[in-house]
Amino acid sequence: MKRNLRRLTWLTTLVTLLPIVVGWLVYPTLPAQVATHFNFHGSADAFANRAFVVFGLPILMALLQLLLTGIYRFSLKHAEAAPKMEPILFSVIPLVTYVAYFATLGYNLGLPVDIRRIVVALVALMFIMLGNYLPTVPYSQQRYSHIGWGKRTAADWTKYSRAMGYTMVITGILLFLSLLFSAWVSIVVLAAFFLVTFYLILHLYLGKQDKHRGGNPDDN
Repeated sequence: MKRNLRRLTWLTTLVTLLPIVVGWLVYPTLPAQVATHFNFHGSADAFANRAFVVFGLPILMALLQLLLTGIYRFSLKHAEAAPKMEPILFSVIPLVTYVAYFATLGYNLGLPVDIRRIVVALVALMFIMLGNYLPTVPYSQQRYSHIGWGKRTAADWTKYSRAMGYTMVITGILLFLSLLFSAWVSIVVLAAFFLVTFYLILHLYLGKQDKHRGGNPDDN
């Protein structure tokens, strides 16, 4: 399994770098300063050198892919694997890279790219993917990686992960629906998500602190 994960790490890292080929082909037609950041209405509000955008961003994302997947592979020495979450873990960075990279190139080439809707749709998809498989992450894995801020017991983690999973999936669906309306609807949906997440942390994590004090030290 470790050998397969090592191969998957290098394969997905290579995939993350492939957009550079397209960027190199369109490089002469891009402006010297490329729009890289957009407000919630899709208007550019920050710019960067085109060489950094075309070549630097995929390289940075590839390094991030190596880091995150490497941390997970290292965690397997101390914790149980999360096989159902692994496809998500290994695909998130390449997916974000491709969507962000080609949307940025398209916008700067003058194509009719709706950055806001693309970003909201990407976030919605990630929420649904992560929320669907979060409850499958084993208790030992979350203890090692501190997912959910280190739930004190396996029962706490089960309750938290299911509640958080439902929250993320519902938020993703609502974000997709918000694309039919103005940008403010998406903002309200995200704000509601963070409020619910804050409540879950307080109720299912901080609220358990006193209960577990003086209990089994292995649960702390």
